[in-house]
Amino acid sequence: MTPKEQIQRRYKTRAELGNAVNSFPYSVSREVFDELFRKEDKIGSVGFHSDVYYIRALLEKKTGVVLPLGDVEKSLRGKNADS
Repeated sequence: MTPKEQIQRRYKTRAELGNAVNSFPYSVSREVFDELFRKEDKIGSVGFHSDVYYIRALLEKKTGVVLPLGDVEKSLRGKNADS
């Protein structure tokens, strides 16, 4: 099985997710805004770097599935997404 097939079996497409694509772990907008308004150092403490969104968009374009942001971030850091 190719890596693309493995990803497609494990994750769902945007159509399969429906409205869930706008909630955690696929979207962290609420968590980011909560963090922004709670912290004094507003911008420096926000969760995901923009690279996570760009990489996820590229993977979605190539595979057709939407990966949770945490899995993409862990992969970018070199950590196993399952742990």
